[in-house]
Amino acid sequence: MSQVPNCAMFDRCYATCLPEYEQTDPQAVTAIIWDLDNTLYAYDQKFHHASQKAMTQVILDNRLGMNPSEALAYASEPYPMQTIGRLQKEFGLDRQQLFSGYFNRLDESFLEPDPVLKACARSACASVKFGLLTHGTRSWADRALFRLGLGQFFPSEYRYTVENMREDKHSGPASLSQLFRRMGVHPSQAIVVDDKDKNLGPAGTLGCLTILVTNADPDPSTPATHAKHVYDYSRDFLADFNRNGRSLKNGQHLS
Repeated sequence: MSQVPNCAMFDRCYATCLPEYEQTDPQAVTAIIWDLDNTLYAYDQKFHHASQKAMTQVILDNRLGMNPSEALAYASEPYPMQTIGRLQKEFGLDRQQLFSGYFNRLDESFLEPDPVLKACARSACASVKFGLLTHGTRSWADRALFRLGLGQFFPSEYRYTVENMREDKHSGPASLSQLFRRMGVHPSQAIVVDDKDKNLGPAGTLGCLTILVTNADPDPSTPATHAKHVYDYSRDFLADFNRNGRSLKNGQHLS
């Protein structure tokens, strides 16, 4: 019988909502939970161009008194969440409406399939379930996964998006708990993959194995404190997992 970690957060958010789960092998992995943006694809130049265009239109849609040139300059920050945070703080706009507006405007045509990642995903899904936990909208998740050629590996009911989160923080324990419940997965048998180390904190607390993907561009200002392993790309992690299971060999191991 599985053992529930001695953690008040886990007790509140998880243990009361999931039925007993038979854990026959403590080293087994039954699910991999993925972040989407900057994890299953990289924030490259094509992304930044499409993102700035989408964010500029969101600013103009909200009639904030900026002309197109001013809106373009305002939307020039490298990460869309930074701009959304500024808009929320400076203009009092609703965060969820901003997310929805941005992702509805974001054109997915910049995305290209990664044949190696797709092949690794097909192999992994022979033995584990894939789940998605993202601050993006459901429409964006569906469009992006289709464009990346990965949609077949993520069942519709295992895509947990901003519409599901309400006011819960990204990768917070309540969101993870709800996704685990949908999937029938115990957290000690799950791997969580994200591009931000801070998002992995709740997953580690719940007993998941945590993976940080840097896209070969680690942020020196935020050293990894919650990730157990660090990889340059998601395909590198998945290739390692397919060869070695939970006993990962090739990523940077953090104690």
